[in-house]
Amino acid sequence: MTEILPETTKYDGAELISCYAAPETGTLFLHEIWSEKARQEACLMWRSKTGVVGRIVDMLRAPPGFEDRTHIPS
Repeated sequence: MTEILPETTKYDGAELISCYAAPETGTLFLHEIWSEKARQEACLMWRSKTGVVGRIVDMLRAPPGFEDRTHIPS
């Protein structure tokens, strides 16, 4: 992650990317804010094509989960 995240933060539309770990549960959280969903999807597609997503998934105990918080009630 220390190699991957700095490169991702340079991707067009990335406004914030943070990584948090919960060692007691072995859980890793990525918190990302993008200027628009299409840019985040483009980045994920690029990361998939370069093999990064596959490498990360191979390290996981369970499939990754995604939450889209675009429309958070006020």
